[in-house]
Amino acid sequence: MSSLVYSRLLFVKRLPVFYQACKCYSNLAQPFIAVSQKIIADVDEIEDIEIYGNLKERTKNLLQHPRLIGDMESPNTTLKVFKILNPNEQKLDLVYLLGWLMEMLNGVLSIKSDSFHDIQTRNNTKSWHTDRTYNNQVSNDTVLMESYVFLQLKKYFSTHRNYVNILETFHEAFSDSLAGRNLELISKDLEKFDYNLLKNIAELKIAPMSFELPLKSALYLSNNSHIVYTEEIADVLKDIALLKKIKIDYLDSFGLLPEHFNIKHGYCSWLAIKSLEKVDGEQKAVLKEHYGKLESESIEKVNNVYKNSLLTGDYEKLKGKIYDDTKAKIENISHELLRKSLFCILDRTYSLKADDRM
Repeated sequence: MSSLVYSRLLFVKRLPVFYQACKCYSNLAQPFIAVSQKIIADVDEIEDIEIYGNLKERTKNLLQHPRLIGDMESPNTTLKVFKILNPNEQKLDLVYLLGWLMEMLNGVLSIKSDSFHDIQTRNNTKSWHTDRTYNNQVSNDTVLMESYVFLQLKKYFSTHRNYVNILETFHEAFSDSLAGRNLELISKDLEKFDYNLLKNIAELKIAPMSFELPLKSALYLSNNSHIVYTEEIADVLKDIALLKKIKIDYLDSFGLLPEHFNIKHGYCSWLAIKSLEKVDGEQKAVLKEHYGKLESESIEKVNNVYKNSLLTGDYEKLKGKIYDDTKAKIENISHELLRKSLFCILDRTYSLKADDRM
């Protein structure tokens, strides 16, 4: 690859994912940006904040960070589903507010992850912990942002008929996602990697924040109070989360500019599971010796095993099977608007092409 082509690819890769995610929604980015600024401006209303030195400026910078690093998946999914459920509704202020509070919670998770893994940049933005002003206070800052999300929920939704349901859904989604990340952290034994572990990580880490929270929130904001979130719907969203996990795992090593995040940190990955199924004893020994190491030599050796395992065909086959099986489940759901909503989420996930670090 020529240096010019590589530079252009790198430029595209480094465009903020906020822009990449929003450009396909044409003019929908601006309302979310406006809402984010409104929420940041609310800091001015905190009693006596002026007397605490630079706390006001610091808090505003913190609340600005999700807009710089986020991918807008949860807000846009919420908006798309709400519009399917309420095609004639023109008042979308609460949808934009709730969607942005989701993005802030995702920002909390990203800041935690970047600090833990010492990731220097995310979406062409310096990670929060790399700033000398903030690097020793990440734990406090993430708690501050999380608390601010729930304060804003109270401020803007406390009189809503479904406030308690919305509040519980935010708590559950955030808690489950943290549990999924913890499961991933404590399950780094390569020899114990299997498909069930992969599914469990997807169901806990991905499904709650990416799919369950947006869909439930859209339902709670909707005028269609007769539509109920059921276990049948939850099962579909877990399947979509597994599809997303497998796609992200594949793109992590075979995307346009692979990052090899799972190889470096030793996380359970579909690529590792499938390679262990297919390779001989010598190549298994290479995986066991080098998986989970940061050195470029180890990353290259593991990636060579992946390439020699000819995983692309297996990936395309499995991706298609999960899509078809999930589509069949959705078709059995009786409510038409819910079917449309779930197909929207499924198709968007199936079409995912950009690398998406979680």
